[in-house]
Amino acid sequence: MRSEKYPLLVFPLSDEDGGGFFAESLDIPGVGVDAETPQEAISDCLQVIEDILSWRQEKGLSLPSPGNYSTEAYSGRFVLRIPKSLHRRLSLKAKQEGVSLNHLCATYLVEGMVRDQQDQKEMVLSSSFETTAHSLSTKLLLSYVKSITTHKRGLWTLPPTFEDDDFDSEKGGYH
Repeated sequence: MRSEKYPLLVFPLSDEDGGGFFAESLDIPGVGVDAETPQEAISDCLQVIEDILSWRQEKGLSLPSPGNYSTEAYSGRFVLRIPKSLHRRLSLKAKQEGVSLNHLCATYLVEGMVRDQQDQKEMVLSSSFETTAHSLSTKLLLSYVKSITTHKRGLWTLPPTFEDDDFDSEKGGYH
């Protein structure tokens, strides 16, 4: 399978998230699968990647190149250009905290990554909840409408107690 060349990120889901495991592609955005076991998540995710690669090939589209994410490919160092004012603020904060500028920046990066991961999980859950809530509210609304309406010759009409000739203008309401 071509998809086996594409690295995956696999992590456990919390009980709040339904449990199980989540596998996502590092090279193809939006490809992620949850399953009961890590092996199932990996297998299912690789199948989705294979389907995407086949579809792209059929359409004559370029195939994304698998990345090299081995630890040997990274030195743990990179150069970052930032505005002088931010450099100053970070330096002052590091001094205030009694840590090196490097340590402070690394800590901020880790905190940002953790927050981003939590936000992504919340977004997935929120989207899932909104879809479920919308579906449920639509079903409840239809159920309610059907319960207060009658069906005659292909038309839904309000029950007689809600029709215009039942409106008593003197009493200001339906009777």
